[in-house]
Amino acid sequence: MYTWSEWCPTEAKSAGIRCFPMLWGDKNKDKFKKIAQKGYSTYALGMNEVNIKGQSTMSPGRGAWMWRTYMLPLQAKGYKLISPSTANGKSAAAWMKEFFKTCPECKKSTTAVAAHYYGTDPQKFIDYMTDLHNQLQMPLWITEIGCQDYSGKNKQCTQSQANNYLNTVITWMDKTSWVQAYFWYGE
Repeated sequence: MYTWSEWCPTEAKSAGIRCFPMLWGDKNKDKFKKIAQKGYSTYALGMNEVNIKGQSTMSPGRGAWMWRTYMLPLQAKGYKLISPSTANGKSAAAWMKEFFKTCPECKKSTTAVAAHYYGTDPQKFIDYMTDLHNQLQMPLWITEIGCQDYSGKNKQCTQSQANNYLNTVITWMDKTSWVQAYFWYGE
């Protein structure tokens, strides 16, 4: 689990749930640096939804600076690093490619690429993740998945549709070797 912040609930560890801190973006960089110390966790997640307004929203160049400043030092503390996350859309692969081009050491230090996907068609999810993997040629952590549509069309899933979506994408992710982890989104 993660909490879109540097913070991991103490109850998670006692319940046997692995929790990973996130450098959400500029708003938590100082707290992240203070808390993400050796032994706190085994993985650290990069910035949240860098490619859309209203989230951490930053250029690949700014992302590279944050990665070099806050994420790279964590490797010496035993962390494996998960890339900044992108929201599904055409800008996701382009943002990540530019990030890695701007910062070759960012790519070298990244264990997996984080991606988010919201939609109502499980096959579109599978097609999107396959295309993203093929373009980036790196393992994926799908750090947000939901059967909902944020496009403004208000097309939300019924319980039956959500169950089908969840079962379909989990079955696919479990048998796809380059999907290393996934997190269902719930409010």
